[in-house]
Amino acid sequence: MTTVYPAAHSMDTEWFALDRDGFLAFFNSDETGAVPVCFQAIGSASFESFLEEVLPLNPRGEIEVAVDLEPLMKMLKGPERLVDDVIDLPPPGYTSGYECLFHLRNEDVLDSIKEKGVIIRFKDERVVAYVDKFSLYWVRQALERDEILGFYKPVDDLIPFLCKALGLFLYEEEWSAPALPYARLHCPEEPLHCSLMEEAGREKLAKVTFNDLSFAEREAIQPPEHMDSVLWRPYSWIGTDGRIHEGEDDGVGPKVVKRYKSQVL
Repeated sequence: MTTVYPAAHSMDTEWFALDRDGFLAFFNSDETGAVPVCFQAIGSASFESFLEEVLPLNPRGEIEVAVDLEPLMKMLKGPERLVDDVIDLPPPGYTSGYECLFHLRNEDVLDSIKEKGVIIRFKDERVVAYVDKFSLYWVRQALERDEILGFYKPVDDLIPFLCKALGLFLYEEEWSAPALPYARLHCPEEPLHCSLMEEAGREKLAKVTFNDLSFAEREAIQPPEHMDSVLWRPYSWIGTDGRIHEGEDDGVGPKVVKRYKSQVL
């Protein structure tokens, strides 16, 4: 039988996991971070497409989450900045824009500007939505009709922005050989709990759960200390105790490192 490893682990791998309290975290491996073998059981997906699989959708087919909107509202810019920051940002000839949070006058405006892609709608009487792909033409039309009340363009900080907006813990590993533990970059005030997810999503994530730790208590996590993991050559990694653990270079692909029995868990 051929063993299947997480996709392209010689490059960045994005993965999700739950902790013992049922809260969700997003992990970015960079090129060298360890990735749990059990993640292959739920498949590799992009950040947004994975959210579509695990979070509830409303009748309009949008991801719908209940969060405190006020921090997001404080991030919004006035519509007068929209032309410079969004409409004129793509190169000439582009008809679509990407990755923007909008505060709109009503749902009809959202229907007119959105194109095929991920929509994250925040439960509220206000129409506030993150739109993955939208029509630049119809955004301009909506702007001229005063139907756009505010916006925020994440630009290069999309993943941190979405983690903050949704209440996800965020961990990243810097490129390093041996592989470093993942460092926690964001600790939400109101973490997203698995009880708010679809049953199928909870079942998926149950396969990638750190049953012996809490994300709120852990600033650093090294997956091989908790579960069988995949590492790229040279297969060595640094534990949260600061010690280097050596692997073997067999010259073939990513290597499964069996769970390490740490004394500091």
